[in-house]
Amino acid sequence: MPCRTTDTSINEAELSVDELFRVQCRIETLLGLHFPRERWQDLTRHLQSATSDAGMESCREFVRELLKAPPNPRILQRLSRELTIGETYFKRDPQFWKHFSLHVLQPLIRQRREQGKQSLRFWSAGCSSGEEAYTLAILLHQHIPDPEAWEIRIEATDLDGHFLNLAREGVYRPWSFRQTSQQWKQNYFEPAGGHHLWKIKTTFTRWVRFSQINLITFADTPYLYSNFSAGPAFDAILCRNVLMYFSPQQAAKTLRSMRQRLSPRGILVLSAVESLIAQRSGFTTENWPGSVVVRDQLPEPTELPSIPIQASEKTTSSITKPCEPSVSTHKVSEAPSALHQIETAKALYSRQSYQESLDIAMNIYRNPSGLIQQTECAILITRCYANLKQWDEAERWARSITRINRLEPMAYWLLAIIDLDREQLPEALKWLDDLLYLQPDFILGHYFGGLINARLQRSSAARRHLRNCRNYLDQLSPDTQLPEGDGLTADDLLHLINQTLKDLPT
Repeated sequence: MPCRTTDTSINEAELSVDELFRVQCRIETLLGLHFPRERWQDLTRHLQSATSDAGMESCREFVRELLKAPPNPRILQRLSRELTIGETYFKRDPQFWKHFSLHVLQPLIRQRREQGKQSLRFWSAGCSSGEEAYTLAILLHQHIPDPEAWEIRIEATDLDGHFLNLAREGVYRPWSFRQTSQQWKQNYFEPAGGHHLWKIKTTFTRWVRFSQINLITFADTPYLYSNFSAGPAFDAILCRNVLMYFSPQQAAKTLRSMRQRLSPRGILVLSAVESLIAQRSGFTTENWPGSVVVRDQLPEPTELPSIPIQASEKTTSSITKPCEPSVSTHKVSEAPSALHQIETAKALYSRQSYQESLDIAMNIYRNPSGLIQQTECAILITRCYANLKQWDEAERWARSITRINRLEPMAYWLLAIIDLDREQLPEALKWLDDLLYLQPDFILGHYFGGLINARLQRSSAARRHLRNCRNYLDQLSPDTQLPEGDGLTADDLLHLINQTLKDLPT
């Protein structure tokens, strides 16, 4: 069970809760960084620091510039610098570099030499001040006795222009060498004036190119970075300790974008703590010292198409149960025959043939190809039982989803809907809290949270949920159909919210 969101004391003298909500949505959209409500005090502190750094008098002025479309570039740069953690050093995780050298670099160099294709390309994503990229360049020099005969490119990218300027200068303080020997430092660096500064020798910089890239916009619109993305595929991408700060959706999208840019048998390296992120995105990982790896040779996860929404009445201001077979945002990598069976089951569901759909989903669930497929089947089974009004079975299967993957938002949405049908409103509200903790932009989660709180005569909490919902709707076009909304559009829901807010007692 995920920790439930609790109210956090926020200094509203400077920024209101609604303003902080809009800011965290903006940051997630522009930078991919995720600040759930329980971290809003941290967000406020970062905003105050960035405001001071920008020479502005108030956070509200800073936020006003950030929320412009497009945002003020100077403001965005100040904020990204404040939010970005630049903690890095040479040969970070020595056991990883030893393993990488032995099992990737040496075989790869040998293979390319035998093929007569003496070229290599790597990507250090989230490179900060450049230590990781330069560590890789030094390792390559150690393993290649004739470096002048090779065409090698190490693309090093970061969101923060300030860190990139430091990387291009290549001048470092003693703290950057805390995992290296004095001899190592003297071999590859030279003194750079006072204060114990050391500058990397030019021999080890010519393969490295630093570029400012926002991984979120790169995943959405790679053509904006044509000079970067048009090159050869990457033999290895190092993206360690970056995705852990992204929202689950943005992390999955970035992973898929990077995965598509690997060469045959290329690898994508993440930190060990990011293993779950990769697995939830549908990728198989292998454990390395201090890291996990996704390989190019693994099957590409296949996106399941959305199933047409079944015809039923639209949601009204009274609590109803939307029940179309929404597809999980996960990727799957099962065999085509299994995919066909799942699609058949979903199609039957959309035609309200719940028992037939249930029988097929049960059969797949008993022989799944992995946790992702098993989760998909459990979700569909839960929906079938709910529509057959077998509430105990529906609840049992919804709870089974949390045992398969306790971070699956759909499990908590289904549990909330089940309790709504049973008129167990406080219990439903608790499940919605879990849902919104995992997926803060689940629009109907906010809407139903508002309706339930209104039914429980908690006007303040109802307004908060409904305003949050309205803020998310403001980012969508009016005719956008909402997930889990059974055809409900953003404009439809906006009218319902405005009416509900008018009806709430003051």
